[in-house]
Parts: sequence; C-alpha cells; structure tokens
Amino acid sequence: MQKEKKSGLFRFGLAAIAALSLILAACPQEADTTTTVSDNADWDLPGGATPSVTAGSRKLMLSWDEVPGADRYQIYYGKTDNPYAATSAGYTIETRFAIPSLENGAKYNVWIRAARYSLDYDTLTYGPFGGAASGTPVAATATPAAPGDVRATPGQDYVKLTWAEVPAAETYTIERQEDGGAWTAVDGTIRFSPYFDKTLKISTTYKYRIKAANTFGDGNWSSEVTATTLAPYPLTLNAWNNRELKFSENQDILAAGTNYTNAHYFQISVPANTQYNVQWNGSAYGDGTKTADISASAEWKDTNTSIFTSTNNGWTTLRTLNNTTGSARVAMVKVGTYSTNYKYIGTYTIRCYDPNTTISQTPPSVFSATYWPGGIELSWNKIANVDGYNVYRATSFKGPFTKINGAPVAQPIPSTVTYANTGVTAGTTYYYQVSAVTTSPAAEGPRSAPYAFSIPGSAATTVALAPNTWANGNITVSSTVDWYTINAVNGTTYYVWWNDGYAGGGDGTKTLDIDVSACYADGSSIFSNIDAAWSSPESFTASKSGTVYLRARAYNGGAGTGTYGIVYNTTGTKP
Repeated sequence: MQKEKKSGLFRFGLAAIAALSLILAACPQEADTTTTVSDNADWDLPGGATPSVTAGSRKLMLSWDEVPGADRYQIYYGKTDNPYAATSAGYTIETRFAIPSLENGAKYNVWIRAARYSLDYDTLTYGPFGGAASGTPVAATATPAAPGDVRATPGQDYVKLTWAEVPAAETYTIERQEDGGAWTAVDGTIRFSPYFDKTLKISTTYKYRIKAANTFGDGNWSSEVTATTLAPYPLTLNAWNNRELKFSENQDILAAGTNYTNAHYFQISVPANTQYNVQWNGSAYGDGTKTADISASAEWKDTNTSIFTSTNNGWTTLRTLNNTTGSARVAMVKVGTYSTNYKYIGTYTIRCYDPNTTISQTPPSVFSATYWPGGIELSWNKIANVDGYNVYRATSFKGPFTKINGAPVAQPIPSTVTYANTGVTAGTTYYYQVSAVTTSPAAEGPRSAPYAFSIPGSAATTVALAPNTWANGNITVSSTVDWYTINAVNGTTYYVWWNDGYAGGGDGTKTLDIDVSACYADGSSIFSNIDAAWSSPESFTASKSGTVYLRARAYNGGAGTGTYGIVYNTTGTKP
C-alpha cells in the first residue's frame, strides 16, 4: 500500500544555540577557614606579584605591582609554607591590601595570585601564585596617627574612600557631612582601606574625615575630603542606551558575603498626560547578547514616589512611565544587578520610548533554517502592525552582527516569514538576528536572540537530471542527502517520480525509503519532504526560470542507507 503523502514547509535542518553554564565564583572578604585552593587555572595570566609587607598592630599591610590582564587579586596567608594549604583573605581590585585580625608576634607567609572574570563561562579564572613574602604583626605602643592620603572618588550613589594604612591602627571610623550639615558617623568598625559609602543621593556633595583607633584610644581626624556624586545618565527617548556594569564599580567586592549592589541611574522628562514604555535587555531576559543579569525600578523625582518596583523581566513584560498630571515630571530609573551571587557585572541596554511612534513588539523569533546548495533560508513567525524585517548575520554568537538585507524583508500574507541568505561558505557556522521595522514612522524594534546554523564542511555536489532519464541514487553514509538539479522554464509544468524501497513505493528493486523536497535557487520552497511519488508523480509549475534543486534523503530524515531512483519530465507520463 502506498503511504500517505506528507507535505510541509521546506525545512532541511535545525540548529540550536548551546546554553551557557552559569558558574558562581564567590568573592569573600573576611578571613575564612577555607584551605582548598581552586584549580581553575588561567595560564594566560602571569604569576601573581610578590608583595611588599609592612607589619602593623594585628595586621599585615601589603602592596605589589599590577599584573597585566588581571581585574582582581586573591590574597592567601598562613603560618604554612605551602600556598595551597593557606587561608584566603579575600579579593581586591587594588594593588594593596591589609590582612586584619592576626596574632601579634606570630610570623605569617603571604601569597598573591592574579584573577579575572570570564564572561564566556561566568566564573573566575586564576593565574599561578607569585612568590612568598612574610611579616610578623607587632603590638601598638601608642594611639595611632591620623590617616594620610585620604581620597574620595564618587559614583552615582556611592563614594569610594581610600587612605594610607596606619600601622598602629586596628580599626577606623569614618564620618560624613552632607551639603554642609552636621557630621554623622558612617562606620566605626572599618579595618582597612578602601571603603564604599553606599546608597547616597545622586548629584549631592559630601565631605568626609577618617580617624584610626587601637587599644590605646582614638587618633586624630584626617584632613577632610569632598566629593559630589555623579548625575544620572540621560535616558534618551526612542533609543537604546548601551551600558556596562563594571567590576571597578562593584561597591561590595571587599564586603563579606556576596551582596553585590552595582547600580546605574537614568532620568527622563515625561510630558503632561503622556505615557512612555521602558524596556531593558539583560542576560536573563533579552536577545541573548547581553551579559549582566539586571532588574530595574522607577520613581518620580519630585515626590520620590514609586512608579514601578524592582523587576527582572523588562524584555517581554514592559513597564510604563505614565504621567497623568497636567505638567511634565522627571522619572528616575534605577538599573541594578538582579542576582546577589552571579553576573553582577557585564553589559546591558535600556530604552524609553513613545508607544505611539516606536515599535513596541517583542522581537521576531527565528525557529528554523534551511540549507540548500545555494545558501540558507531562515524562517520566523511574523508579528502584527509592522511593515517588514531586517536580518543581521555574524560568525560569532557575540557578533559583531551586520545587516545583510537591502530593503526590508516584506511582511507576507502567511504567518511565516522567510529570507534566503545566499553566498554562504561551506564549513561555517552563522548566527542570525531579525528585527521588525515600520516605515511611518521609520523605526526598528529590538533584535531576536542569535540563531545558529552550521553549513556542511564541503560544498554540496549536485547531479543534473535529464528528462525521461532515470538517475540511480545510492546513499552509503547514514543521514546524508543527495542533490539533483532541473533547468526549469517559467510557466512549464514538471512531473517528478522516484522509485524507493518502501512496499508499494517502487518496483521492488530499490532498498531505501526516501522523501524528496524541491526549491528554487533563491531558497524558496516548491514542495517539501514528500514521501512517495511512484504511482503518481509530484508536479509543480515553475514560477520562475532557472535552477530547481531536488533533495533526496532517507525517509523523514532517518539514518538509513541504500538505493533509489529519480526521474522527471514535462509530459506527465512516467518513463
């Protein structure tokens, strides 16, 4: 009995993007009891520098030369001669460090190794240990001197304070003055520099002073330093604002635990009786190109009242800035790290747009790609209320992506949009993104997540079919395909038969059950994955002149091997 014919879209292959593995690399500050050193080696990093050591009261003060390629350093100490048996004192982004809470009179060895954060693997990698240095803490004999070289470096909502370590100091106290007001204590238990004063007001001037203390009492206050926190970034209307949460902005890299609090602030003026939409693109929710896992919140600047609270998904679930009053209001949008234990640095992008003039749809989603000897055909579901699409291509998941279409790909009547990318190279993996566009107003929406498709390692070999002449095929390698060509003339009807190994699907001389697909040279489908054409042919009337490709494969893309035959003519009578 002949099997039922199965029709479908012209789909020769699918590709999937490998999921990234999220591996946490914690950054403790306090001296801990861990004695196992991670062997996550990065031999591209040079060895850690050998530190200079200055002894203080219950502490050792270290300094060293910068290691090229490092974005932080890990410090180990102990009474052992083996760094792999030593205790981690934590990480620093500086080239100096103080190890507190040591035993006066006891000798300690210290080691440093360079480290850097890998965005590709979301983990820390390490260089080898540098040379050992040693020091013996000595008890203080008097109150400590005032700290020198005090510096204040502002961010948007924090000030980073640094100072020269005082050998006799066991703790430090910091006081702050806001815009000429009274001095208030910030922290009286600080044990070494630097210190991040967090959750401050933006665009505000602060003054600081620091004093050291030990068992003999408090020392004198340092010289005062002043810093003004930075203004918010402008949130440009109808445009993407690309930003990066940097490791150097990580306010808590020196704090105990994993409470990372990187944040950026944006502001935009919302006209009276107007609603804007806010959308952001991060690693957890986005197009797959960003590396920071972020959340966002917003409030009105004039009243400090919430517009929307902190939320992670701003990609498919949009947030609004809805000003229902009769005058313009400024909205403050805060973007911060969503997770407290991974992806606390990296790239993201955010936009605020007028939904009446800008595409508000989520991006199209590429769901399949088709290879034929002339190129790749991409397919995606169309979205409503747009005029067309742009297609971008790269040879790396992270880009750069280049627009490859000329005029926008037209919005079709069917639910599926297709685009043929010709001129591809055998053995290459391509990554594609698609965005929707409108012509009035001229606008482009966000791009889809990258879709990967790999071209076979060698160019496809084709066999030209002659009318009324059977071509005998033999697939000898599992899961491979054979390609044939017909030189078609526009308006001519063609009839194709094949003789295969399925019962009733041939004359009984062939061994492989096959299905056949056909497309034009531009990749547009004629018919797809037709199972049987022995008793009656599969026919089509050419809508254009030129090469038509026929693909024969084991039925349903299976792994079978064996023989078959295929033929065509324009008369409709089987040869």
